[in-house]
Amino acid sequence: MKTNFKSYLKNSLTTSILFCVTIAFSQPFTYKVHKNNRVVSLLMDNTKFNQWTGNDEFADRTKAQLLVKDILNNINEDFDFITLLLNTDQTPAGITYAGRLSSISNAIEGIGVRTFDNTNAYGSKGRLKSIIQLTQKNNILFGPFLHELMHNWASYGFDTVGPRRGFSENPNDFGSFFGHWGFTGGNTPGQLGGFTQSTLIDNGGNSYTVDAFGDFANGGNSVPYTQLELYLMGMVPAEDVEPFDLFQDITSYTRGTKAGTYDFKANTRITYTPEVIINKLGERKPTHLNAQKEFKMLTVVITTTPLTDAEWTKFDNDIESFTRKGDDNNPSLFNFWEATRGMGTINPEISNDALSVTDFENKKSEIIVYPTLVGTDLHIETNKKISEITICNSIGLELKTFNNLNDNSKIDISLSAFSNGLYYLLLKNNNKIIATKKVVKY
Repeated sequence: MKTNFKSYLKNSLTTSILFCVTIAFSQPFTYKVHKNNRVVSLLMDNTKFNQWTGNDEFADRTKAQLLVKDILNNINEDFDFITLLLNTDQTPAGITYAGRLSSISNAIEGIGVRTFDNTNAYGSKGRLKSIIQLTQKNNILFGPFLHELMHNWASYGFDTVGPRRGFSENPNDFGSFFGHWGFTGGNTPGQLGGFTQSTLIDNGGNSYTVDAFGDFANGGNSVPYTQLELYLMGMVPAEDVEPFDLFQDITSYTRGTKAGTYDFKANTRITYTPEVIINKLGERKPTHLNAQKEFKMLTVVITTTPLTDAEWTKFDNDIESFTRKGDDNNPSLFNFWEATRGMGTINPEISNDALSVTDFENKKSEIIVYPTLVGTDLHIETNKKISEITICNSIGLELKTFNNLNDNSKIDISLSAFSNGLYYLLLKNNNKIIATKKVVKY
């Protein structure tokens, strides 16, 4: 058998060399698609996952481009949004946020953002607007999913101000609050922060009291979008936005003398009406009459272990609830349809003809070896009987054999003792090779 395998390697030497070169410039992750075609899992080994999270590679444009390109190479469909969800209970060390959006393109005028198109760099055919990373497994339902989606449209055209150190009597602690509402009113608390305008009390002398609010967020998915946020999204006309105040030159910010309120002082108060909004940002193009209101989204769960049936069910149920075109039956939370007053919808489904990866249910009947670019631990999943695994080097020399394999549905072996390079796995049953797999140790 050794001689035949060596002969096979010799005859395919060129292929092997090309494989090594190609793998160095790609990210050979293992993908699975749930049977309902709403959720994809992306399996990373621990080394790569620790790099991705420890170095916050989502914030590294080059690293993010490589990952998204690999995803779209495996899912042959274009999306408005791609959401990466980390399969973690807590936000990993090295990441300082619960959610983050990175803008890929913008074709809308009048929202305070220039028009641009970087879709090609991410492997999109021109549709991709933004990518989002959520850093905990529960972030779909409990937030900040609505918040991060809102960053696709806001808040970039208003000169908002917020505190750098929380409550403060020091005016130097307040500065530009780009991307969030800070001390800005709205018909409700905003997804990007801001207070309820109707609760504002003018105490005179540039002193104000308002119901408690968040300057950059207001409770995850527990609040809907404000009228201003809906206008920027293209859901409603500017005339639907009730007048609101935006405060600048904040000189103090304290808990109010009345429970559930905040007191603050500000030297500048700007009242925005629909006319002032348009004068500030320009007319929105397209208008609410022609603006996109139905969006396509891909949800990718990044995980270091294959998802269990219970995990698949949870993620699929969470996405179904968040994207449902109707009441999510949770009175304390809003899904996207509810948050947009029934005007906006998200389609999470992947078309069957767009799948380049094997369907979740069918995957169970195959021999799966992952990751193919391995740091230390190698995993094999199969429903076939495997009694022995032999590791061979690139010229066919057998280096080590693993036997006495007890659990054949999932087998874990360590390559920590091997040097970097190309290896072949001979998977055997009763001394017969039933499969050959290639991996690269790095």
